[in-house]
Amino acid sequence: LRILQFTVEFTKKVTNSYYSNWSNWGGWSTTQATKTNLREVESKNETTYKAVLNNVGYGFFILILDMHYSYLALGDSYTIGEQVAATDNFPNQTAALLSNAVTSPKIIATTGWTTDELDAAINEANITGTYNIVSLLIGVNNQYRGRSVSNFIIEFEHLLQRAIMFAADKPNNVFVLSIPDWSVTPFAEGRDNKKIAEEIDEYNKVCETAAAQFGTHYIDITTAQRIDGNKEDFLAEDKLHPSTREYAKWAAKLAPLIKQQFGL
Repeated sequence: LRILQFTVEFTKKVTNSYYSNWSNWGGWSTTQATKTNLREVESKNETTYKAVLNNVGYGFFILILDMHYSYLALGDSYTIGEQVAATDNFPNQTAALLSNAVTSPKIIATTGWTTDELDAAINEANITGTYNIVSLLIGVNNQYRGRSVSNFIIEFEHLLQRAIMFAADKPNNVFVLSIPDWSVTPFAEGRDNKKIAEEIDEYNKVCETAAAQFGTHYIDITTAQRIDGNKEDFLAEDKLHPSTREYAKWAAKLAPLIKQQFGL
């Protein structure tokens, strides 16, 4: 058997994150070989790398990355999962769908938060290091409190830029989720449902436009949520917030995009 020669160059950035650049590997002269194209990998947590050389008949080189992707979820009640178990909110359901590939999400979210309140909470959290995955879902409380769309544009874009920064300046690792429409829920009975829906649409247009501008992902969860938003099985006990079943729909949209982004 011929000897497979490869060189692995590993560099560590002096932060809380670890970066690895795999280069100059290959160079074998066997008649057949299996080569895996690797991308740059970064993780907030220490990562274990294993190289397995299997010489059976031909020289096969298999590089296995045994790693867990870190996930930061930013938002309000829709992210924390008001009135559902912590394991049932959409960030944790997303992580569960990705099996062992994603660590338990770090969630910065509280019921009732507006964009400026989330921004202040991020400051208080004193986040150090970066994350592989960052999700952002915010804005319903701005709409509920009657704040202007023009103000939301400024504050949402600021939050989105912070989210990108937390993703190590990689916009493709940031996932913006649209704002659910609470006008379809029983909680909105007796209110101007048409006006609420129109305002939610305006806010979501801001989110979608900003996502395109900064190069992040944008996930429309509102369209499907409007269909089920008045059904008991898709609502929490307060008849306003989503149930586990509704959050599962969001996770089912987010998880495949993460898989595609990271080649899971």
